[in-house]
Amino acid sequence: MHSPSPARILVPQPAPERIRCVLVDEQVLVRQGIACLLRENSALEFMAEGGSLQEVLEQIGSRSPHIVVVGADQDRHVALETARLSRLQYPSARLVFLLTYCDDAYRAQCERAGVSSFVLKTAPAETLFATLNETLPEAGSSAVGGPVLIENAHSHRNAARHLRVTPRENEVLRLIAEGNSARTAAAILGVSAKTVEAHKFNFMRKLGLHNRAQVINYALRKGLIRMSAEE
Repeated sequence: MHSPSPARILVPQPAPERIRCVLVDEQVLVRQGIACLLRENSALEFMAEGGSLQEVLEQIGSRSPHIVVVGADQDRHVALETARLSRLQYPSARLVFLLTYCDDAYRAQCERAGVSSFVLKTAPAETLFATLNETLPEAGSSAVGGPVLIENAHSHRNAARHLRVTPRENEVLRLIAEGNSARTAAAILGVSAKTVEAHKFNFMRKLGLHNRAQVINYALRKGLIRMSAEE
């Protein structure tokens, strides 16, 4: 007589941790609009918004965010001070600056203050979400919020720009440089064409590229693609 097999116990898998995010921006209407976008993203746990870091601190108490998003248009000195305070208060959190325009001198100041990524306020929402998702370490890394993405803020300006391009943006850059359309690149990567366009917009902005010829030239210089022997 066979003994009955032991019943299988199904252990539910823990849900992936959502990215905890706060927003600091002095411009109330702009801040409220961005906050609405962040709240609607299911991958994010939008914790608080405020006109200053102190306002945000009062709302979230002892909980720490993974990402601090800062609207950096109004007063650049205040934005830099917010970045420095954020690094002191939340050493492992990543800093993302939202800007209408960013010149090289201000970009260097931001990097020294610990800013990880920049997003133009003229960019689509997909670009912001992609940047927030890729600002954190890859799944399986030791912890959320390791060293900032800019590994050496004092390195050569062009090298620093290249460091800021994420691995996925590099993939899109290579595919576009090889002559693929956004739709074809999306099929290769298994994402939507809109996501590819968002990555394309982001890397072109970061690298100061304005057309396909410049993308190809950059990819050749960095060794991402090679000229065929026939060319």
